[in-house]
Amino acid sequence: MRPSRGSGRGGVWREEAGRVGGVSGFLASLEMSGEQLADRAISKLGRINAMHIRRPRLMEEEEWASAPAAAQQLTKHLLYVDDASSLSVEGVRARARQVAAEAGALGLVVVDYLTYIDLPRKENQEQGIQHITRSLKRLAKELRVPVILLSQLNRDGDDEPSLKHLRGSGAIEQDADVVILLHRPDKTNRAVVKVTLAKQRNGALGEFYLGADMARQSFTPMEWAPQQDPVVPQTTPRFRASTSKAAAVGRRYSHGGDHD
Repeated sequence: MRPSRGSGRGGVWREEAGRVGGVSGFLASLEMSGEQLADRAISKLGRINAMHIRRPRLMEEEEWASAPAAAQQLTKHLLYVDDASSLSVEGVRARARQVAAEAGALGLVVVDYLTYIDLPRKENQEQGIQHITRSLKRLAKELRVPVILLSQLNRDGDDEPSLKHLRGSGAIEQDADVVILLHRPDKTNRAVVKVTLAKQRNGALGEFYLGADMARQSFTPMEWAPQQDPVVPQTTPRFRASTSKAAAVGRRYSHGGDHD
């Protein structure tokens, strides 16, 4: 772990962010502190319940055994973290450039997350979001690295998320090369996460499912399909039988059958 200059306490968000082809990554964490990020990373690396890390007396024997190795593994990841609580997009760009200069190479920039970035005072929210997305787009081209901007969805009810549910969706959809939406499709099973590739500028769209173990901050690919409503066999309504009987009686009378 290498905190960048001028930043707050350093930490690690996820170990994947710090091992992009063996080069450094930069995380602007405007929501969570460095300590919280490090706890989550150790939870994932050591398969330790995140609640137990905050309350060591609850840790089980195998968790105690895996904790030192997880902490040691964490120190090997080249992730620079800035956990300042207030930062503009210009600040994000400046610190990303600084990390790139210090590290010699930068493989990934992550910003967590959109609504925590300070908006320019003279712009409304829509204009401010457009300013942020355009600035990060320029940063990606300048440093020649992928930039991941996390954002919350702005939706009500249980509708499946789409691009229109993104805050400032017009600017995000226009500037982003890829948009990935996360959604829990089953309200009764929070361990299932649906990943939807809603936009990919140079590729196909699609979706897949992950099994989520939030206690240990881990996701694994899984096969899952929504349960279908049971098919109820249709029965012949009674009025159809009555209609058939009436037709038979009518035919009998038309042929001069017995009337008694």
